[in-house]
Amino acid sequence: MSDIRYNAAKTVAEQIQLAEQSIDRALSDIYTLMARMADARVMAKLPVRAGIEVLSEVHAASANAYEMRNRIVAAHRRFAVLKGRIGLGEVSFGETGDTPAYGEMSDDAVVAAARIEKIVPIAA
Repeated sequence: MSDIRYNAAKTVAEQIQLAEQSIDRALSDIYTLMARMADARVMAKLPVRAGIEVLSEVHAASANAYEMRNRIVAAHRRFAVLKGRIGLGEVSFGETGDTPAYGEMSDDAVVAAARIEKIVPIAA
């Protein structure tokens, strides 16, 4: 019974990690699209209202993707609790090392965020 539960949990753990990665890639792609749309408007010397409806739709998609990310992270945490309730130890792991406190970024995440800022500059 323990092997069956472990294998089932491992399958779920692998899939949730894939889902998290897919959502992050989608968010990155959407944010890059928004930046390129804005840059293209400026390069083409179009009025500020040009394409605003399209940009609004893409922005709404980014908000939905961000909510999806929050939900999958919450589900991941609930899976961790459930794992303990059904008597399983570690099933899978992502990055090695301690899990950072909620909202805290690792050095790798800070570097990734800096890379994103080069694509989508954050106004000072």
